Amino acid sequence: MLKLYIVLLRLIRENILILYQMQLNSTDRTADTRMSWRGELFGCTGQLVIKRTLIRPKKIAKTLDDAREISWDNKSEAVKIILAVLTKDTAYQNKSRNFCKAILECSDCKTKDGLVFIQKWGSLRHASNVAFACLFAQHSSIPGVKTWTLAKSQIDYILGSNSKEFSYLIGYGTSYPRQPHHASSSCPRYGTCNWDNFNSNKPNPQ
Repeated sequence: MLKLYIVLLRLIRENILILYQMQLNSTDRTADTRMSWRGELFGCTGQLVIKRTLIRPKKIAKTLDDAREISWDNKSEAVKIILAVLTKDTAYQNKSRNFCKAILECSDCKTKDGLVFIQKWGSLRHASNVAFACLFAQHSSIPGVKTWTLAKSQIDYILGSNSKEFSYLIGYGTSYPRQPHHASSSCPRYGTCNWDNFNSNKPNPQ
């Protein structure tokens, strides 16, 4: 299990950086998410280096809306965490800390088994996005972010630490989804595939 978390932590940095670049390159920027600065990311001797022109960091931080999720159409909180790590500015650090605390420490925002519930569409995706981002924030030593146990609990839930002892990661553990809502996995590895395969009550062959 420890090795799995180490791998996840390594992936966090890569995925959050992708979110960051998407925010910079987005062609659909609203007034709230537009950023008044230029950034260029590049690798150097294995280290991430940023060349930047920052204009009033605290003012810029206010232009990013305070969201309660990290998703494909709202990456503001992920961007704030990246900026907190790269600039060490307290404005971003405070925003990042407040986000992690507000979501992961909210007892009224969780199911009876402790899953952070943000919305029904992709509930595990939302919970794991927050967990990954906040694990990254603590791993990167953002002051005041101490959410390791709470963030880890979200991953544990997904992998089977819930009242049903059910893993939502296909192939992990002994009890996991056998008929995921994924059309191509209903098809046999070889041969034809039709609606009979899709509507079958048998476990998906792939």
